[in-house]
Order: sequence, then C-alpha cells, then structure tokens
Amino acid sequence: MSDTEKDPRQEAREDGTYPTPKACRRHLPLWIILVSSFGGILLLLVVGLAIGTHRQWSRMQERLQARLKEKETRSLERPPLYGEPVDGSAWDSYQRALDGIPKDLKPDDFDSKLDRFVEGDLSLREEVRSLVAPLAGIPLLLRQGARCREGIRRRNWEKGMAMEIPGLLGSQRVNAIALALAVEHKIENRPQEAIQAVVDALQFSRDLANDGSLIEAMISVALQGAAQDLLVRWLKEDSLPANCLSTLSQALQRTDEQHPTFLTLMRSESLMFDATCIDPSRAGADMPSIPFVSSYLFASAANRFHEFAEAFAPIEKLPWIEQQRASRDLEERVLSHWNPILGIMVPGLIGADRALYERLAQLRLLRAAVALRLSWSFPAAPACLPDDPFGMDSIRHSFSADGSSCKIWSFGTDGIDDGGTGSWKPNKAGDIVLELHRAP
Repeated sequence: MSDTEKDPRQEAREDGTYPTPKACRRHLPLWIILVSSFGGILLLLVVGLAIGTHRQWSRMQERLQARLKEKETRSLERPPLYGEPVDGSAWDSYQRALDGIPKDLKPDDFDSKLDRFVEGDLSLREEVRSLVAPLAGIPLLLRQGARCREGIRRRNWEKGMAMEIPGLLGSQRVNAIALALAVEHKIENRPQEAIQAVVDALQFSRDLANDGSLIEAMISVALQGAAQDLLVRWLKEDSLPANCLSTLSQALQRTDEQHPTFLTLMRSESLMFDATCIDPSRAGADMPSIPFVSSYLFASAANRFHEFAEAFAPIEKLPWIEQQRASRDLEERVLSHWNPILGIMVPGLIGADRALYERLAQLRLLRAAVALRLSWSFPAAPACLPDDPFGMDSIRHSFSADGSSCKIWSFGTDGIDDGGTGSWKPNKAGDIVLELHRAP
C-alpha cells in the first residue's frame, strides 16, 4: 500500500488526505516483563549469596585449619599437683580406670552409698568396702595418671560436636572411689595417704577440663566440688598434721593455676562448631551435609560466634560485676543478630562462667584455710592472700574477739561484701564462707 492510498484503519484529515501510517509497534505483555524482572533480581540474589557464602565459608575454613594445627602441635604437658613428673600420658591410665567401671552398677546402691560415706556417714563403711573391693585397681590407675608428665588429653577436635569425651557417670564413679579410699585412709590414721588420694582426684578433675570443651569443664567442676567439700570437713576438724597441710597447700595452688577460663572454653566451643559445619559427616555418620541454602546461615553463625567468643578476652579482665554487665550486653547484641542459629547456640552459655567462678572462689578459700591451719594467722599484707574472683581484691577474713575462730569469705555472685554472712554452698545472695575454730 502506497503512502497516498487509503488505509481503512485511519480517518481522513479535513483536507481529504490520510496520515502516513507508522511502523507497527509490538508491546510485551505485563506478566512477561514482571517475570523477567523478578528472575533478574533473583539471579542477582543467588550470585550475591554464593559470593557471600564463599567468603564466610573461607573465613571459617582458614580459622579451623589454623586452630586444628595449633591443637596438634601444642604441648600436652602440665605440672602434676604434687611431686615430680614421670614420663607418660595420664590418659592412658585414666582411660583404663574409666573402662574398669562395670556398666551394671546400680546408682541407688553404688553411687548413693559412696556419696553418703564420703559426706560423713561412716555407718556405711563395711558396705562401701565390699562395693569398692573389686575396683581396688582404679585408685592405683588414678595415681599413676596423676604423676604423668602429659596430662592434657589428645582430643579429636575435627569431629566437632561429636568429639568423644569421658562420660559424666563414669567420671563421677572414678572420683567417688578415690574419695572413698581417702576417707578410709583417714579413718585408719593414714593422713598423708588420705591427702594423696584427694589430690589424685583433684588432678583427675583438672586434667579432664584442661584445654577441653565446656561440657568437660562442667563435669570437672562437679568432681572438684566433691573433693573440696571433703577437704573442708577435714580442715574444720583440724585433724591434718603440718606435713599434710604443706602437701595440700602446694596442690591447691597448682590446681588454682590450672583452673579453666571462660575465654578458653568459648574458643573451644567455637572450634567445635566450625568443625561441625565444615564436614558434618565427621561429626556423625547419620548427620546430613548442610544444603547450599543453609550454608550461608551456618557459616555466618560460626563466624559471628567466633567474634562472640573472642569478645571475652577483655571482659575477663574486668571485675566480676562489670563482667556480668558486659556479658549481658554482649549476649543481647548477639541475640539481636538476624541469624536464628545464634539464638539456639548462645543462650545458657553466659551462665556457665558463674559455676567456674564459684568453684574457684571455694578453692581460694581452701588455700587460705590451709595457710591459717599452718600458723593460725594471716600475713599483714592483704596481697598475700588469694584474690577474690567476685571482689575487687583479696578474699576477706575476720577473727573472733578471743581469737578462737576465724571466718574467711568471698563476696559471692552478687558481688556484695556481706561481712562473712553466708554459707559454704554458693547462693545468689550472701557470701561464700568458710569458718574455722582453733583447737583448744
């Protein structure tokens, strides 16, 4: 059709001519435009997620490899709580002791009676003897391990959350057998052997937590508490000779020096989570691989948790009350993060430091009590006394007016000095107190 020909689809101008027809325009449907735009945005998001995941994953992998290498090359040695070290690994003996506990022991019979005997129910002596007699080799294995130069357990950190750790029940039974033997030595008027058995139990609990995980540290805290409660009873009775007190003083000081810190435990938790994310198959045969969609979540959570753990380095140097305030602020910031995995991992971890500090405070009260029993006096300079984990300086003490008794106390978890009002058992309020009376 020529330019002058009539196009029936067009209307004529006033002069009778028709406008020149324009090229036909093709319009895409709106739904195609929307789908194409959405697809482009989605592609950009996927590419961005892939790049972000790669970066987060690389950070986590590099950190994991460095930490695993550090663990593999570190020394496993530690000074024994008393005596000179001998060559060998303590865990060769400890593991044999743990394996030697029968699986068919009844808790209501075995565990209950041993605990009551150690706590002072001597009417159970004959029953406990019969229960422990078949297991007489366990305290010997504990003693062999306690003397060894290498006391840090070689752990398979690469397994992450599935890393093998000694069981709570078996560890408690090994500890209870050693303490029951200590009580038996004490009854038979063998105080040096009694102290050595208690120190062996302390060494076992300390080696259990040394460079370990948070769960191992909590097991260690429970075992250490049983041994310390027994020592408190003996110190109150004033029934230990000077040579035993000297041995105990050295052992308690070294126990204090090897006490785990919350920072090292958080770093261990971070390492375990990294290893679990990198290769879930090593963390358990039935554990599936992490899908790509979730990879960014896990990698981001692991890196954020690592930052959370490292943030305790300066916090641990603060006084207790300031520590708690800073820890709560840190926890709130971490939990406000968009990643939901952090909300599963973090809650409950902050409170674990309280148990560590409570046990440490009791340990330092015991150190002061041993020094008091040796001379029934304290140095004039407060700096000579151990520091109070819950206070601003050394633990406090006060003699009665006639000098026949002395209270030693820590501020406790509320961080308030109540003047020695409280109990040996830690509570949310009140001091942690140990009171001794001088023999007439």
